[in-house]
Amino acid sequence: MSIRGETMNVLGPLYENAIFRRIRWRTSIGKQRDFSLLGNLIHRKFGSIPLIIMGDKSAHTAVRFHTPTQGTGLRYQLYRLEFRVLLLDEYCTSLSCPDCQRNSQKTNLKRINLRPGQGQSHEETLTHGLLECESAQCKSEYVGQTKK
Repeated sequence: MSIRGETMNVLGPLYENAIFRRIRWRTSIGKQRDFSLLGNLIHRKFGSIPLIIMGDKSAHTAVRFHTPTQGTGLRYQLYRLEFRVLLLDEYCTSLSCPDCQRNSQKTNLKRINLRPGQGQSHEETLTHGLLECESAQCKSEYVGQTKK
C-alpha cells in the first residue's frame, strides 16, 4: 500500500468531519466576497471599465526561499470581474531611457565594503548607481533643469 493510501485511511475520517467542510466553505465564500469588494473599489476609484496593467513577472526560474506572487490568480479574478488586463514585459524596462527608448549607461560607484568578513577581500566594492542616458537629445532637454 502506498503512503498516500495509508494517510487517507488515517486522516480521511478526521477530515470528513462537518467542521472542516464548514471551514472550507466559509473560506471560499470569504475569498469571493473579498474579490467582489476589490472589484467594487476599483470601479469606484477608476471608472466603469478601467485598464489594469500588470507586470508579467518574467523571471523564468523560481526564486528560492521567497513567497510566490499572486499573479495568475489575481489576473484571472480581475478577468472574471470584467476588467481589461494587460501584461507588461518588465525585462530591461529600467535599463532604457523613458524619453528616447535607448539603452542607458550604468554608472557604478565605488564604496567601502560593508561586509569585509563575508569572504570578500576587497576593501572597495562596486555598487549600482543611477542610470544616465548618453543621447544628445536627452542631454539637451535636461540642461538647465534643476531639482526643486
